[in-house]
Amino acid sequence: MTETQALIENRPPSVASLFLERVEATPEAEAYRYPVPAPSGQGPDSWASLTWRDAADRVFAIAAGLIDLGVRPEERVALASGTRVEWILADLGVMCAGAATTPRLPQHQRRGDRLHARRRRVQGDHRRGRRPARQGAQAPRRAARPRPRRRHRRR
Repeated sequence: MTETQALIENRPPSVASLFLERVEATPEAEAYRYPVPAPSGQGPDSWASLTWRDAADRVFAIAAGLIDLGVRPEERVALASGTRVEWILADLGVMCAGAATTPRLPQHQRRGDRLHARRRRVQGDHRRGRRPARQGAQAPRRAARPRPRRRHRRR
């Protein structure tokens, strides 16, 4: 057996198990440091830290809440948030509940909502037997320019 094969066969089962091992090994060590806005709203942010034990307490509370809401193992849970320490804790909570995270960044969510609303409007027009209205009816029709294809991985 090669060293690579040994690493693959002895890998931890999940990120959640790695998190739990880290909490057990160094509960009082600093896990995360994150900015906290100044109370006045002006001036530089201060920094707060979270130990592995504190992080585990919050992660377990999130996991318990998700399980209580009916999230089952291997289900997907969408998280819509910007980059912040609460996103990390929620992601770990989802994994500790046995589910998988589907991230939705706020800028993608707004774009997706606009596209969804437009699709629904166009589909509704087709159902009523009408052609969808063009945006800016007075504008002359332009030749369609080729768009680069985006490749998306299917999960």
